[in-house]
Amino acid sequence: TRCSRDWSSDGALPIWIGQSFTRVTDADLGFNISSGKREEQSNYNTDLTTKYDLSDKTSLEVNGRFKVQDYANPLLISSKEFVNDNWFNYKYSEKVTTSVGFKFGYVDLDQGLPNQTYEQGLVRVTYDAFAKLYSRASAGFEVRQIGGGASDRVLPVFSLGATYKPRQGTEIALDGWRQESYAVLFKGQNLTSTGFS
Repeated sequence: TRCSRDWSSDGALPIWIGQSFTRVTDADLGFNISSGKREEQSNYNTDLTTKYDLSDKTSLEVNGRFKVQDYANPLLISSKEFVNDNWFNYKYSEKVTTSVGFKFGYVDLDQGLPNQTYEQGLVRVTYDAFAKLYSRASAGFEVRQIGGGASDRVLPVFSLGATYKPRQGTEIALDGWRQESYAVLFKGQNLTSTGFS
């Protein structure tokens, strides 16, 4: 579900709120820990998105996300994650918008594992080719602090994507990314993944 409400008196600050829930039951959730047994995973996502226009060419975004990843199997590591990302946008032309951003995240792991915090510095470009095609790309770096005496991790991160709307009610999206996340099965380890959807 997704809804919006204008919280300002002059209509300058729209706020979007989104909530989603998914439950997956499968014998293989990307890993195999017990042959033939069906594993259960539940995901809850709450999103808060705002955008404030400073001028005809500049705007600010302050966004928040709360994500819960819950596994029924006690051998798998569940988590709660809080994310805040902030962007300063500059409309370079009618089709091109450039942005600089900063993201902060906090990951609360269960089973008594050390929590993690991370910060990202990012640049972003969005391009509206025409009414039916919209593309976006962001790149930067991440610094991640892992509790328990582990050294900080620094790595590049990026995301690429395009959305095509051939007609009303039809949307095709392609996204790729590189990101860091904790290992669901292996305690005290993280994974760097590159993928697409």
